Amino acid sequence: MTNIFSRIPLSPRVPSWQLSAVPVAVLFVSFLLIIVFMGPTAVSEFSPWVLLGSSALALVLAGANGSVSRRGIRRSATQILPAIPMLVCIAALATTWMLSGVVPTLVDYGLMLLNPGWFLVTTCAVCALVSVLTGSSWSTIATIGVAFVGIGSVMGYHPGWTAGAIISGAYFGDKVSPLSDTTVIASTCCGVDLFAHIRYMMFTTVPAMTIALTVFAIKGLTAGGAPIEGSAEMLSGLSQSFNITPWTLLIPLTTLTLIALKVNTLAVLAASALLGAAGAFLFQPGLGIGLVDIASEMWSGHASATG
Repeated sequence: MTNIFSRIPLSPRVPSWQLSAVPVAVLFVSFLLIIVFMGPTAVSEFSPWVLLGSSALALVLAGANGSVSRRGIRRSATQILPAIPMLVCIAALATTWMLSGVVPTLVDYGLMLLNPGWFLVTTCAVCALVSVLTGSSWSTIATIGVAFVGIGSVMGYHPGWTAGAIISGAYFGDKVSPLSDTTVIASTCCGVDLFAHIRYMMFTTVPAMTIALTVFAIKGLTAGGAPIEGSAEMLSGLSQSFNITPWTLLIPLTTLTLIALKVNTLAVLAASALLGAAGAFLFQPGLGIGLVDIASEMWSGHASATG
């Protein structure tokens, strides 16, 4: 009698957890060695090679079952590749919104509206708003976050409290922003509609944000703060580097309108980046930038001596 079980294809052998942990351990150890011996700034330069090396090691350890590996690679590529145009548009959007004056205008208005007692709450809320509009927590922390750290020090707040407010707001905005690369990749890899993904994340992010705002409000109202002595210099530095005008806010308002109308995410990103590029020529003629400059700053970032 023929054994019926012989006709059932065998599943590929699943590696042990110890073997599976080897590439992950190599990844972490490699990054640790880079930071220790070359400094944290070298991580961005060597991270692609470390990731590729860890992936190659994982393939080697997976064994000789190449067909399974190929199917997994194809499946992963199918999930990730649609996000690449979005990431390119996000890079263009972040750059053009800075050059068009959208982010500087938001920073300028945020500085003027600050109240010492509500400084931490305002910092958290403004960083959340900027992060939602730009889709980048790191860009928010590196731009408006730096300004808030300086203001908080002038007002007598410990840098730890200010940093907590900045990071809380920036990460909240990044997680619920349809312009965020991590949010886009997560929804794409899982095969979930982007806005449905954001809607369900609200169940955890909104309570966390509410708790954070409550803590910052209690701290601000009980500890208080000194008047903002350095805000005038910061506002002056922004106005010298950029043309601060409320007209630049038409760009994020248009983006929010497209999002509310549930326009395709890639179309929203592309349109917002194009509006930002047009705004850079229309609202910031003093920068004297061209298309080549925009492409260059997409790669290397933008620096302004704002004080």
